[in-house]
Amino acid sequence: MLGASLTILLLGIYGCVAADGPTVVHTIKDGSIRGTLSYTLDNAVKPIYNFRGIPYATQPIGPLRFKAPKEVEPWVGELDATQAMVECPQDYVLMKELFQDYGYGEIEEHDNESCLVLSVYTPTLNEKANLPVMFWIHGGGYALGSGRIPDGTALASLGDVVVVSINYRLAALGMLSTDNENAPGNQNLLDQVMALKWVQKNIASFGGDPFQVTIFGESAGSWSVNALSISPLATGLFNKVIGQSGTITYTPYSIQSQEMQNVNVNTLATMTGCESENKDEVLDCLRTKPYMDLIRPTPLKEDDPPLDWMWALRFGETSFPKHPNDLLEDKEIQEQLKRIKFIYGINDMEGYMFIPQMMPTFFAEKTLENWRNDMKTVLVMSIDIAPPSEDNKALYDGLADALIDHYFQVSDPTEEELVKATARVCGDLTLNAPVIRTANKLRDIGADVKFYVLNKGPSHLMKFRPSYIETDHGDDIFFCYGSSHTNNSQEPMFSNVIYTKEDLRMEELFVNYWLNFAKTGDPNGPNLPPWPTSSTDGRNTAISLELEPTVIADYGKDIAKLCSETIPRIIKDNTPGPEKMKEEL
Repeated sequence: MLGASLTILLLGIYGCVAADGPTVVHTIKDGSIRGTLSYTLDNAVKPIYNFRGIPYATQPIGPLRFKAPKEVEPWVGELDATQAMVECPQDYVLMKELFQDYGYGEIEEHDNESCLVLSVYTPTLNEKANLPVMFWIHGGGYALGSGRIPDGTALASLGDVVVVSINYRLAALGMLSTDNENAPGNQNLLDQVMALKWVQKNIASFGGDPFQVTIFGESAGSWSVNALSISPLATGLFNKVIGQSGTITYTPYSIQSQEMQNVNVNTLATMTGCESENKDEVLDCLRTKPYMDLIRPTPLKEDDPPLDWMWALRFGETSFPKHPNDLLEDKEIQEQLKRIKFIYGINDMEGYMFIPQMMPTFFAEKTLENWRNDMKTVLVMSIDIAPPSEDNKALYDGLADALIDHYFQVSDPTEEELVKATARVCGDLTLNAPVIRTANKLRDIGADVKFYVLNKGPSHLMKFRPSYIETDHGDDIFFCYGSSHTNNSQEPMFSNVIYTKEDLRMEELFVNYWLNFAKTGDPNGPNLPPWPTSSTDGRNTAISLELEPTVIADYGKDIAKLCSETIPRIIKDNTPGPEKMKEEL
């Protein structure tokens, strides 16, 4: 017994060399784990300990499918944490299409619901090191994505921080609700809370400080950090937030009522042959189905949209007792928010990526008339408004004309002007305005908020879009992780990325700002252009992240007013016509 303990102790200190490289054994409260040592490309003497695929909850399989996560059971023996963790079930057909569209490497399909795992990257296993912790939540619309991308080695090495990256359940598996304990809804958010509790319990043994946790994420990861900051379930589990291109507040499509959930559950039950008046019988049936039947079921009609994008977080239960917008008015929640420091930001032309899905007719033939017609769909997606009908045709026509007048300001736009305006309006209505409004609300509450706009994207993506689209949704992922310092041959999204001198400058800015914030709550530091706090005088001061960052005074005023005041007032007054918008703006 003593000999075995001594062997584990020595392995924990010195590591060992296996056929596939050096490994290390470490013991946490739940059991022993074997990880690997990795190095950045420019620092071959500083090891980063990688532990990948550590379970943070009991796996949600069989009768636990759709249920809230349960604490992980301690294991006997040694857990292999040397392999890339397996992502949660998702639509791999769509995932592969996205990877191919952007020239990335192959993605491997996994048939595995045992996915509630996380990875830890740390420069030390000294439990007294008290290093800041950066907790990454991946994006993907709550339907796609993986916690194994990006690799955390470089960020941990460059900043002497502990990086944690997680998986969480997706699509129906992560959000289906029957409003009882068998399927409470928001399983994905409950997974994230469970992972944060795991950090509180275990991160000191990886050299991390449980009282200095920054949660950060992009797109749906940014929805998540926003959701966690206002949920009563996550109080005290972190003290800093970085939200990159997303928020659930002021965003209709990322939050829904139980009534809408009931519609989706009934639709899924019909699609899969699980119809029943009894909710538990429906769930029992759904638990017998292969996960892909639930992730992307066969539509009832050929032109029906895929159901995997119809799920959203729901309000009216423990995660969100009220609608998130109403929670922002709750005094207790406001006090919770005042104890957190925030960075929120957007990419200048967020909407370019979404043009094919949101405006397919225009994407196929770029005319002003197609733009006008497709904009009606965008309005339904992004604003609380009834679908187009004969009764409200004049209202929709008037709104489309008003948006044309606001975004074009020319009567005969060129294709470049059409595409740029489309990228802006799709981004403004669905992402930018909600993020700006959230940051403004936090500022008005009295929280410490800093705001950015990314105005320079990565060079390798420019071959996939027109030269006049300098940024797009997701560009920031290639800068914020220090990925140029890592050998990413095993990570499909980064395997073909070559960083130019300009890219390295943008990465340097992101990484240093992000690391400073994680360490001190302030992104500012030596040799960095000053980043001001968002003003407290009703103005939103932002920093433009580009090769030479600049400060923008009163950023986004028109965007926020357009989406939060002008369009809702036009809808309420049923006043079609661009003159109303001109008058308001």
